[in-house]
Amino acid sequence: DRTKDWLTKVQSVRPAGSTKPVTRILPRSRPEEGVATKAARTIMEGITKSQRMLITSQSQYMALRGGMSDDDRDGLDTSVRGFLGDASERIEELKALMKAQAKG
Repeated sequence: DRTKDWLTKVQSVRPAGSTKPVTRILPRSRPEEGVATKAARTIMEGITKSQRMLITSQSQYMALRGGMSDDDRDGLDTSVRGFLGDASERIEELKALMKAQAKG
């Protein structure tokens, strides 16, 4: 039973004798994300977007008849290669940033 713990926490935050509701017991929100976290999130969003695009296009891409034209396949291939190159560069930049932060 955590009731006593909660009551103790409320009493430690609320001024003595006050009956006003206490609104700052729990943390307000997540702390601001750092540069490395934002970079990693951007990379993951790009990976997820590319994955969705590939999954959506898979049946048309692989179809022998009635699927994508060769030009459409080439366009998709080019897009994916471009993304992979960009993601690889961003990952290397993130690694360098993390190493620099680790050194202080």
